[in-house]
Formats: sequence, structure tokens, C-alpha cells
Amino acid sequence: MEKIFDILISQVLAHEEEIQHVEKLTDSFLLEEFLKQTAVISIIVAGAVALFCVFLAIFFKSAGNTLKKILFASIAIPVVLASLYLAGGTVYLNLNSTTGGPVHWHADFEIWACGQKIDLVNPTGLSNRVGTPTFHEHGDNRIHVEGVVKNLEDVSLGNFFKSIGGQISQDHFEIPTNEKRRHFDNGDKCGEDQTGVVQVFVYQTTGDEFTQKKLDDFATYIISPHANIPPGDCLIVEFDALKEKTDKLCNFYKLAQDQGKIHER
Repeated sequence: MEKIFDILISQVLAHEEEIQHVEKLTDSFLLEEFLKQTAVISIIVAGAVALFCVFLAIFFKSAGNTLKKILFASIAIPVVLASLYLAGGTVYLNLNSTTGGPVHWHADFEIWACGQKIDLVNPTGLSNRVGTPTFHEHGDNRIHVEGVVKNLEDVSLGNFFKSIGGQISQDHFEIPTNEKRRHFDNGDKCGEDQTGVVQVFVYQTTGDEFTQKKLDDFATYIISPHANIPPGDCLIVEFDALKEKTDKLCNFYKLAQDQGKIHER
């Protein structure tokens, strides 16, 4: 029994850490994550109370009717309240969201600095993700939007970087990697004779054609609402000498191009 409670407590603490982490995101995104995480915590706590009461019922199996009624109520009430909270939070989010319910969108990305590809820190734990339940990456160089999107601004590129513990702006970006935290600022050197600049390019698909565009205010860019890639976005974050186009391309775009499914306009 003690081991069960240890496991439940560890899960509660893990979810509390996630709530603290998403405080860096927008208010609406924070509300969504808060409702989700507190709903999970309430279910865990209700389950712990129910297990404890079941244990007491087994231990006092010869107890009178009054104690049995008290134990039954102690099991039923927390479970019902947790279920109502979960249902109420879900209904509230769906009614007040831009998407009118949960979505599952994707966008691929690559991060390059001075000609070298940079990999985001690997996911750990049972969740196998870097980021929040709604906005995250699974070690696959793919942005995942899974859940209710209250405001489209919540799924901007800037918020994705925040969700993974990094940041991006017109003159700076940083991300956590397995080795160390990497950060780059406009004006930093790439080699001996080149000055680096933070730049972001996006590949987008229309029909069987795709085009490349350099983004201006890239932190506010909202990923396209597609589940598959392509037609979902391919985003190239690059710190290098100033350029109008990039020669980098996400793997799934390359594969679709090699298979003749899409071609560059």
C-alpha cells in the first residue's frame, strides 16, 4: 500500500512541475494546461482516497452499517467530484476555443547554426515529450499540437520555443540540447569572416506544389492546421549569414519530392 501511495505522490509532483513550466506561456494556454493538469491531479488524488477507503473496508470488513456507509461515501464522493471537474473543464475549453474542440496538427522543423544541425534535448520520462501536453516535440523534429486550441496565437513558433524551454526573437534564439543550452545572438560570428543572423524560413504546400518563404515576424508565426506533412509546414530556423533563401529542407518534404508527390514551384 505504501508503494502505491509513493507512486501516486510522484505523479502529482510531476504534474505540478509541468504546471510551473507552462507559466511562461500565454494566459489562455496556461488556463488550458492548468485545467488539464489539475483534472489529472484530482483523478489521482480521488483514486488514492478510494484505494485507501477500500483498504479500510477490507480491514474493517465486519464493521457496522454506519461505518460502511461512511466508507462508501468516502469512495464515491471524490470520484464523482473529480469526474465532474474533468467533464466541466473539457466542456468549458471546447466551448471557448477557436477550434471548437481538440485538434491534432503537426509541423516539421530543423534548427541550424553556422552550417551545423542542432538537435533539441531528448525527451525523458513516461510522457516521452519535450514541452506541454498540448504543444510539444517527441524527439522527432516535429511540432505536435494535440488538444484544444483556445486562441490561434497560442500555437505560434514563439510559444513552441517557450514550451520546450527555449526562446526565439528577431535577434536571439536559444534551446536546450543534450550537451548544454545553446544560444545565438545577431552579430555573433559564424567562422572567422561571417556574421550570423537569426532567420526562419517556411515551406508550405498548395496542391502538389510547395513554396519557400522567409518569415519576417517569425516568433508570431502560427503553424498551418494540418495533421500530415506535407501539406503541414516545414520550418527551418537558421543562424547564419543573411540570406533570402535556405537550401535546407525537412526530411518528409524531401521524401515526398523524391516520390514525385510534390514539386517546388
